[in-house]
Amino acid sequence: MSRYLRFALQYAGAPVPRRMAVLRTGVDWADAQMVDEFRFQFTPCAVELVEDLHGGSWDLLVLPYFEPILADAPGAARCAEVRANDAAWVLLYGLDYRRIQVLPAGKVASYYRRAIRLRRLEWWLARGRVTRLVRRWRLRRRQPCE
Repeated sequence: MSRYLRFALQYAGAPVPRRMAVLRTGVDWADAQMVDEFRFQFTPCAVELVEDLHGGSWDLLVLPYFEPILADAPGAARCAEVRANDAAWVLLYGLDYRRIQVLPAGKVASYYRRAIRLRRLEWWLARGRVTRLVRRWRLRRRQPCE
C-alpha cells in the first residue's frame, strides 16, 4: 500500500509533504497502522496524530474513514469541516478497502456535496425501479436473436 500512497499523491499533482496530520479515528490499531505507514513512506516528513482539524497548518491532512465516507458519519462530518486554511492537500483514506482520494483542500467540501447529490440520485433511481428496468433492457439486448 505504501507505494500506492506515493503514486496517488503524484497522480493528483500534490507535492511530497513535509508536515502531515492524521486525524484520529478512535480505533487504536488503525491509528497506529496509518502513522507507521506514513512515517515509513515519507521518512523526512513530520507525521502527527491529531484530535481535531483546526490545530495547525499542514501540507497534507489525512481523513481516515471506515465504510463508504457518506455512511460513516464522523468521516463525513470531518470531510465537510475542512477549510482551505487547515491544509494544502487532503487525503481521504478509506480503511475498509483502502480507497484513496487526494484533493486540494479547497475542493473537499464541493467533492462531498457532489457525492451526496449522487447518492440521492442513486436512491431515487432505485426507488423508482429505474435501475431494474435498465438491467432488464440490457439483458434483452445481449440475448441473441433466434
